[in-house]
This record gives sequence, structure tokens and C-alpha cells, in this order.
Amino acid sequence: MFPNDRKIRSLALAASDGDIESIDKLLASGVDVNAVGGRGLPAAFWVLYHPNEKGFAHLLKRGADPNMLLKTTFAGRQYYTSLIHQAAGLYVDFKYLKMILEIGNGNPNLVLPDNQRRPIGEAVFPGHEKSFAALYNAGAKIDYSSKHYSLLYLASLARNYQLIYFLLEKGVDFKSINSSGHDLKYAFEMSIVYERPYIDHNQWFWRSVAFLEKRGVHVDIPADMKRPTNLDNGPPPILKLINKETTREERHE
Repeated sequence: MFPNDRKIRSLALAASDGDIESIDKLLASGVDVNAVGGRGLPAAFWVLYHPNEKGFAHLLKRGADPNMLLKTTFAGRQYYTSLIHQAAGLYVDFKYLKMILEIGNGNPNLVLPDNQRRPIGEAVFPGHEKSFAALYNAGAKIDYSSKHYSLLYLASLARNYQLIYFLLEKGVDFKSINSSGHDLKYAFEMSIVYERPYIDHNQWFWRSVAFLEKRGVHVDIPADMKRPTNLDNGPPPILKLINKETTREERHE
């Protein structure tokens, strides 16, 4: 990541070691905390992949910008990213996203210029519930138009039916169509074709289907596919995470 700049490389290594004294010395010598290396990424990015909470927090306190749009290359393809997008999407400790939001004033609605992805769109996969809740509580929009996919459709691609049900209950537009001309009904019917063993007994899939049917959307269910008869009526578990400290409505009053 930093093949030609010894000072940026030293900053990244010091941060990943939690060496606060070395970080401060390097910054005092004129090293820019947001300087990028050969792949267009700054020192703080390195620490996400070589985690050290103390070093990462100190970079943020010294001005590391989680909202800086970064143009990088992977597998021969150029694309945009940001520190907050990466922290939301990686399977790293949730504390890093929390630090970005609380110390670095990370923007939960930061839009990437090439694909219009937002940080919360990176947190739709199962296992990222804490990240989704943190971004939601920080004011992330959940019903937005995008060049490619809505948040609801991204959740369907991730097969995160609990999150889909949560978004439906929150009033997200389930009729929105993506750039390929597909909507949530199409996504569900493709799930039946390709993910049937997984969704046969997934109550959140069936509760989402029932939600759509009550609103006039017909999902094509094969005749040999039996609906579960013992669906829970409780709220999705993600609400417990969202309400753990305070709701975003209370936080933004």
C-alpha cells in the first residue's frame, strides 16, 4: 500500500502497533494523516486490516478523515471507497465503525460517486446487524433512490430477510425498480428458485411475503411449497440493537 513513501508507511505501522508517541512524532514532522499511498489509500485504511483500536482512535483524533473519497484499484478495476464504507462492510470489530461515527464524525449518508453506494448499504449482510443499527441511529437514510440498487434490494441480494422485514415495516418503497428493471417481488421469486432450502422455514421471508401480499403484491409461490403455519408475530431482533441505547428519533430531536 505504501511502497514509495517511507513516512506514510511508518505512520501506518505505528498506528497498527498502537504506538501513539511515534504517530505524534511523524505528524509533527509534517506527515499528512490523510496522505495516500500507491493504492490511493491512507494509513487509517491499513489499520482496519491490521487492527489496533488505540492507534485507529488516535488517527481519528489527529484528523484522519473517514469521509474522504478514495479512488483505489482492485483486481485491475478502479473504484471509489471510503473509510466509513469499509468499516461498515468488513467483518472487523464493530468498535471501528463506532469510533468513525463518534470520534471522526463519519457521514452515515456519504455517497460514492461511481456506484452511489452508501455506508448502510455495506451493512446489509447477516452478521453486520450492529453496524446497520449504528448507522441507522446516526441518521442514515433507508429509503433512497440509487443509480443501481435501493437499500431494500441490496438486502434481498444479501438474503437478509429479517432486515427486509424491518425495512418494509419502516415504510421503505417496495415497488422501487433497480437499474436492471427488477423489484422486490422479482428478488423474492428468484430466491425461491435458487435459495429454496434456505427459505423454506425462514419466518422472515414468509412474513415479508405476507406483508407484500396484504398490499396487493402477488409473489409466485410454487404449489408444492408449503408456508410455515407457526410464524412469530414479534419484532425483528435488529430492533433490540437499534433501541439498545436510544432511538435515532430521540437522538436527533
